[in-house]
Amino acid sequence: MTLQSKVPGTTETISVQHRPESQYFPSLPTSNVDKIKPLPLNRQNFTLIKNGGFEVLQTPFIDEYLCDLVMNEVTPLLSSKTTASTYVAELALLGPSLYDYLDDPETYFNDAQAADRFLRENAPHRTEVIQRVIKKLEEVSGTPISFVHSTKYNADCFAGLGRHTSSIYLHTDSFLIKSPPPWGFPRLKNQFAVNVFLTRVDSGGQCIAFDRPKTLEDEYYRLPSSVSDYGYLPKIVEDADCRVMQPIKGSMTIFRAENLHTVLPKTGGPRMTFGMFMGELDDGSGRMALWS
Repeated sequence: MTLQSKVPGTTETISVQHRPESQYFPSLPTSNVDKIKPLPLNRQNFTLIKNGGFEVLQTPFIDEYLCDLVMNEVTPLLSSKTTASTYVAELALLGPSLYDYLDDPETYFNDAQAADRFLRENAPHRTEVIQRVIKKLEEVSGTPISFVHSTKYNADCFAGLGRHTSSIYLHTDSFLIKSPPPWGFPRLKNQFAVNVFLTRVDSGGQCIAFDRPKTLEDEYYRLPSSVSDYGYLPKIVEDADCRVMQPIKGSMTIFRAENLHTVLPKTGGPRMTFGMFMGELDDGSGRMALWS
């Protein structure tokens, strides 16, 4: 199955791959169930993770009716896309991902602006959800939220990537914090992953975050090249504390993206999210900025 996108920045297509083998995913914890649950998403708990505490945050966010309105709008626009890696078994995107454009900033910003205009016109409920996300993030962070801005290209990043994933191997997200491209971005620290679940799955699809960043030694434990060119064997997190986010329709989650995390294989129904990253401007202001 392939899907052709109508959204700028998501025009390439690939065939949906086979269901991944369970041996390449961490096991879902069965003990200390209360301990591994997320904390409520509020300012106190956000301050906790901002200051380095290990927790994940999840809260009911939008009602199922709005989720359904969004899905009716965006499903015809989805595209399977070739990415820089194969660490997902199935990936359908809605909007441009910065990571896919590291060698072509001009095309990225052109696609970002075009995708934003297109989605505002053709998916107004998607725009409403993104605006609600920004308002909630301002509430819990206590600071204005902007989009990551390039002074070199005088343009904002795209934020609010739609993603339909069946699973994602163990990995971290931190390149814009640790090795940003020379595009005139501000210095950032503390990268957070923000997601809104738009659908319900039959089983699986949990996101597990671990109290463990990636280390240089972990490069010895990459997945076999026959499986993926990105991602790590689950043995590196065998002894790590973890938290589990259930894919609850209409809920919103936040966790530190620099920690190792994975999405377990799901069954039944699409696992659709709107996702973005949020970083703290490293200028002492405490202000936050978004990108996808």
